[in-house]
Amino acid sequence: ATGAAFTGPAEIEASDPKALAAWLEGRGETTQSDLRSLRLRGEVTLGSEKVAIERLKAEFDRKTVTGRLAYVFAAGINKPAKLDAELNAPELDIDAALGFGNALLAGSDIDRPHDMTIAADIGRATIAGFVARNASARLKVDADGLQIDRLSVADLGGAAFSASGRIVTAGPSPQGSMRLDLDAPDMTPVMALLARFAPEAAQALLPRASAMAPAKLHARLTIDGAAPATQAKLAIDGSLGKVRVALNGQV
Repeated sequence: ATGAAFTGPAEIEASDPKALAAWLEGRGETTQSDLRSLRLRGEVTLGSEKVAIERLKAEFDRKTVTGRLAYVFAAGINKPAKLDAELNAPELDIDAALGFGNALLAGSDIDRPHDMTIAADIGRATIAGFVARNASARLKVDADGLQIDRLSVADLGGAAFSASGRIVTAGPSPQGSMRLDLDAPDMTPVMALLARFAPEAAQALLPRASAMAPAKLHARLTIDGAAPATQAKLAIDGSLGKVRVALNGQV
């Protein structure tokens, strides 16, 4: 809060990363956490406005992540917290990484970012107990809406998934389109991934999952027109198990 800042090369090795995070915030951390050690180095900017690391190289759980990371602190109602990240990893346990982040920030006063720009490429990722190969993400979410340049997994237990598109919410009515493609010989890994991020939807679909395989679907959502005459159109084409699907809806 005094405006003091540090900028320059840094290397950090923490046997207790949660204690380090608490110290950086000025909090007292009296209990020893069970988080694995963390080692990182890069060009660091540390101040009251933002925390940023360029030319990042981090080692966590014997996995290496490189890239850049910048977090801008919230400044009033009109300037929410922002996260800009570009990360690359040959191999990463996503469940462990998410758990690490949640445990690291437990008790923290840091705001969850509302504006995010994410670019990530992971050669081999472990998530929900399944191995995903060649996972790639290029997306942005902010007050203007959601933009997905690319969100894809080449192989998740035999399934392939991709999504792209843009939905703008800044105007009087939402506008844009979104495309999704799914090719899954077995729905088990798809249900496991869905349960990780949308548990209610996964629970509703789980009893029918075996009958839905193999699944090959192409879906497109389009929203256009000015309010109050805005129209949302959904088109789904493909197959679920032995059932041929051709659905067109409009609201």
